[in-house]
Amino acid sequence: MELLEVVKRIMPGIASKSTSSLEGSDTLIFDTDWVRTFNGVISISYPFKSNFQAAIKAEEFYKYLSKVKVDEIELTLEDNTCKVSDNKSELGLVLAKTDEIQTYIQGLNLDSLVWKDLPNDFSKGLDLCKFSV
Repeated sequence: MELLEVVKRIMPGIASKSTSSLEGSDTLIFDTDWVRTFNGVISISYPFKSNFQAAIKAEEFYKYLSKVKVDEIELTLEDNTCKVSDNKSELGLVLAKTDEIQTYIQGLNLDSLVWKDLPNDFSKGLDLCKFSV
């Protein structure tokens, strides 16, 4: 499932409750053409087309996606909830407040940055450097 792969890639930008007091640092922010995270230290944005703007708790959503055995799910916004369904089960996630985190992300001025793709073996290179940290 494409969305699960996207979420896996941006999870390093999620803070646990114990590591950050920044409101929204434990959320995935769907921003029409992107899914974004920001934990107070790093921000990760990954292109993903959605027809809405909303923020949901990352851990709950990731656990659900990891268990789903279908190729397609449906995300709908109703009232203050994001409903995720796969025709067999449904999860309702309360939309998160992200005013503070959105201010930080906007301050990063991400749209003006020039992005370069990392080499395919970048992660392997990082693994080789772990021993020195």
